[in-house]
Amino acid sequence: MENTKIFYAIIISFFLGTAGYFILNTGIFVSIFILVLGISILLFVFLTKSKENFIILFAVFLVAMSFGSIRAQVKDSHIVRTLDSYIGKNIDIEGEVVRDVRMRGAYKEIIIKTKEGDGIRVSVDLHADVVYGDVVYISGKLQKPKNFETDTGRVFDYVSYLERKNISYQIFYPEIEVLNHDGGNKLKKVLLGIKNGFVGSISSVVPEPHASLAGGITVGADDSLGDELEEDLRRTGIIHIVVLSGYNVTIVSEFFMKMFAFLPFVWKSVLGALAILLFMIMTGATATIVRASIMAGLLILARVTGRTSDVMRLLFVAGFVMVLINPFVLLYDPSFQLSFLATFGLIFGTPYVERLFKGITKFVSIKEFAVSTIATQIFVLPLILYMTGQVSVVALIVNLLVLPVIPFAMFIGLFVGLVGFVSYGLAFPFGFVEYVVLDYVFLVVDMFSKLSFASISIPNFSIWWMFGLYLLYGAVWYLWRQKIKE
Repeated sequence: MENTKIFYAIIISFFLGTAGYFILNTGIFVSIFILVLGISILLFVFLTKSKENFIILFAVFLVAMSFGSIRAQVKDSHIVRTLDSYIGKNIDIEGEVVRDVRMRGAYKEIIIKTKEGDGIRVSVDLHADVVYGDVVYISGKLQKPKNFETDTGRVFDYVSYLERKNISYQIFYPEIEVLNHDGGNKLKKVLLGIKNGFVGSISSVVPEPHASLAGGITVGADDSLGDELEEDLRRTGIIHIVVLSGYNVTIVSEFFMKMFAFLPFVWKSVLGALAILLFMIMTGATATIVRASIMAGLLILARVTGRTSDVMRLLFVAGFVMVLINPFVLLYDPSFQLSFLATFGLIFGTPYVERLFKGITKFVSIKEFAVSTIATQIFVLPLILYMTGQVSVVALIVNLLVLPVIPFAMFIGLFVGLVGFVSYGLAFPFGFVEYVVLDYVFLVVDMFSKLSFASISIPNFSIWWMFGLYLLYGAVWYLWRQKIKE
């Protein structure tokens, strides 16, 4: 049997086992039964020296799937929930702010971790002077997060979304006192300080809402976009530009590589890698950024080497390691999902989409951009349908109109933020250019979002429909491949 088939069977089965635990709540006994069954089949194959590929793949599938389910259960069991008896009661507790403070419209969101390891999401007033690493004392009513219904009629699994971040409780507007600033990782403090200073530099020379969009597309700082703008971005199918994923990092890296196209291959690759490293630093080097940067690096590697099959294996290895570390990211981390699928689409889907454009010999750069955009949109569509319950009818044309200017907007935004550290006066001319570019984006989004048919709501598009659509993709690919062989 080909090693490649076994390789992909192991990783995909591990993913399915992980997803199965969260969706079906498979218990440990079911997982162990599947594991024993898989091992028994493998022993049977070994003892009888059977060469039936299907039986071997099926046994590998069962074993890997059971390991995925068991790993998810182990991770879930390690989430600390020692405060359940205090739910609905007022509580006085001390904890450390373990994530960057985020603006959420009328309040700030802070995440604290208690000495026992409980994660609590806390909503505080905008004037609360709290930053990452502060040790705080809070007094308020402890509550359990609840799932809620979105505007499209879908139930959002908010509980699992927070547990992916090791958060099991929440407190709204408690009394809060900062005890000291001694907590947190010193390096992370520096990096988050750079990121917040960078966003502040942009805000000082670019007016709203353009500054929020600039912060969103450059460093994923989408805190102040507002519900109306976010909804318009969803209706037009370009919300992904402000979801920090491998797409954003890839844009930065490729822009640098194209700027220095005249340099030898090795130097261009080095500059691309340095661009990714710079982006990681500017965005705080969080786990999300690191994952996105890995995806972007794999995509760059695929394009510069042309060895897509090898890079595809690396993509699956990277995804496997990320899910192994934190199984919750598979179903509850949009950044990971978008990064993985967009990178997969660009590596795997681009050659097939190019066949549809093989007769076009002019406007090569536009053709390449259209091909990559279509390939990405195809592979993220089922996920976006599942996540939002909406499909944007105008997504393709809006993406083709907007995405060409995003690399330039990101580059100018990065430049504005960096120069702003030195002088607001020097940054102002570039801030004006950023304003003009983003105003064009707003114009396109506003024009298409107002169309009555811009977006179609499909609230009942469940995760099973998503899996079914991806299976349909696989069937179409198989039939197309057979036709090409003929």
